[in-house]
Amino acid sequence: RPRDLCGSQRHPPKHPKAMTIALPRALHKNICWSSTSHNNNCMMVSVHIDKDPSQKEIEPKDCLASLGQVFTFCKLVHKLEDDEKRTDPVVVCPNTDERLSTTASAFLIGAYLILCKQHTNQEVMSKMSEDEKMMPALKEDEELLASAWGALHHARDLGWIDLITENTDPTKTIDVEEYMHYDSPANGRLHVVVPSKLIVFPCPVDLGTDPSSGEPRQWLDQCGKRQFSAHYYASVLSEMDVCLALGCHGEREGGYD
Repeated sequence: RPRDLCGSQRHPPKHPKAMTIALPRALHKNICWSSTSHNNNCMMVSVHIDKDPSQKEIEPKDCLASLGQVFTFCKLVHKLEDDEKRTDPVVVCPNTDERLSTTASAFLIGAYLILCKQHTNQEVMSKMSEDEKMMPALKEDEELLASAWGALHHARDLGWIDLITENTDPTKTIDVEEYMHYDSPANGRLHVVVPSKLIVFPCPVDLGTDPSSGEPRQWLDQCGKRQFSAHYYASVLSEMDVCLALGCHGEREGGYD
């Protein structure tokens, strides 16, 4: 099991209660899309984009969910859709009518259809393009969405991501619970790209020693974010049987290795 920052065994954190979904126009059975909120007999999942105050503008690529967020979204929608007590549709909608919100929600819906409903990325694009409200975002960001959906489709076909099969082989398929744990900024932001082959993680920071113990610091909270030392990453990566680490950004802190 993933370790907590003290090195003891722990259960991965529970997934947060995610967004809100709204789709009166069915994309798959009782999964729908809508450009506005609906209050009539549907379960809403609203997609929000949090803007960093330091950012003047958000690029379209920055509004796409991370793989960890995709896993959270898929788990939420799958749970809602499979609830036998519910007969009303699950509806996904952006929290604003801005293009980026539409692009963000479109990506999440497409990711769900690819990973949980076995659609191809071409089928997803075709279904999305039938909706007039979604067309502006698709026209502006078609290449971005097609690339992102294509990557998920490819990873699914290679067996790197499998949200359908239970008890998958962790050497061949991403362990979702473990991924969600280490994906967190509180636990190192390590991302498995190719199971058992490729992991990316932020460049370590020299945090010095802990004055109370004299031991090298594993992590330190500074300026509203958690930073990790090479000692922390070394202990985690050794448990993952990593034998080689490459620095892609030299000594620049905040880059990825």
